[in-house]
Amino acid sequence: EVLSKVEAIFMEPSETGLSSILDMFWGAWEDLSNNAENSAIRTTLKELAKTVAETFNHLSSQLHTILDDVNSIVDIRVTEINTYAEQIANLNKQIAAIQLAGDQPNDLKDRRDILLDKLASLVDYSYTEKVDGTVTITLNSDSGELVLVEGDTFKQLTFDVSSEKIIYDTTSILTSNGELKGLEDARQMTTNYLDILNTFAYNLADGINTLHKTGFGLDGSTNIAFFKIDPSKDGAAAGIYLNSEIDEDVSKIAASSVDPTNAGEVGNGDKALEIYQLARKVF
Repeated sequence: EVLSKVEAIFMEPSETGLSSILDMFWGAWEDLSNNAENSAIRTTLKELAKTVAETFNHLSSQLHTILDDVNSIVDIRVTEINTYAEQIANLNKQIAAIQLAGDQPNDLKDRRDILLDKLASLVDYSYTEKVDGTVTITLNSDSGELVLVEGDTFKQLTFDVSSEKIIYDTTSILTSNGELKGLEDARQMTTNYLDILNTFAYNLADGINTLHKTGFGLDGSTNIAFFKIDPSKDGAAAGIYLNSEIDEDVSKIAASSVDPTNAGEVGNGDKALEIYQLARKVF
């Protein structure tokens, strides 16, 4: 389910998808390179730049929502594991007492088997049944076999949201099977997509800014970043936005490689063409 959600975010084929928006954005730079003084083209480019940034922001928000959802489910599943472990330990105690008295606690063992099946759907474990009728459950993890239930004692797992780790005593563990493993894989996959998105947003802003700062606007302005990234946000995709100087005045879009306000100079669209060509070189 998580995979399908992530794929739906990135494989969006509509006109509002990132790929389509970027195609229009690069096309606006090409249009500007051919008509650098056209105010309507500049305004179109400005609006498309804002849409590009907002699309990155939205995609980042969607991925973070998926990560939050995964973490919430992991927290619930860890609580369920703890509940099952406690119930199995309690049944162990009752089963041992009844067997010691010479009776057969078949009903209690059936109830325990149901709990063992439920536990198996969540986490990978091994278990052994002792002569007294109790079972010992060991979790199979990257840290080796960890005893979850032994006799009438049991361990409580915790989920640390900040580190996104499942903790056994003081050790973080990765399970090798079950729903928890699937959730851990889903989280890692989503995090990888988010890393790719952040890198893409950063490289896009940095590549355009590097060229844009060396160009000139219609008013002779120069050394102005086209995009900015809010460092308080969680990643470049969440923080990218159009520089307010350009948002407020499209004449500051640096389409020219020379200062058109200098005597004898004629503005051109060479810098806009360089930025347009980034689409083929980098993105």
